[in-house]
Amino acid sequence: MNPGRMRYRVTVRRRMQKPDGMGGYSSKWEDAGQLWALAAGTPATELTGEIVTRRGGVEIRRGDQVVEGRHRYEVIDVKPYDLETQCALVREVES
Repeated sequence: MNPGRMRYRVTVRRRMQKPDGMGGYSSKWEDAGQLWALAAGTPATELTGEIVTRRGGVEIRRGDQVVEGRHRYEVIDVKPYDLETQCALVREVES
């Protein structure tokens, strides 16, 4: 994978739970960090495609969100792409 092809700056967001003070928990999305990424695949109604990022730094996990500009994607699965990169299978969600 040529890292120079990664031209999208994306933000990884993770749902964090905190005690709400009444015995339960509240959750909200918080930024986990930013990565350079390559968008692969073609947009479709249900499945948007794949987002390839370098390993190291912010780890993308199943259930995270990836935000690029006004687009927000749910991470369905993450798999190794090669020794240096990982591939997140994503679906676009409503903003």
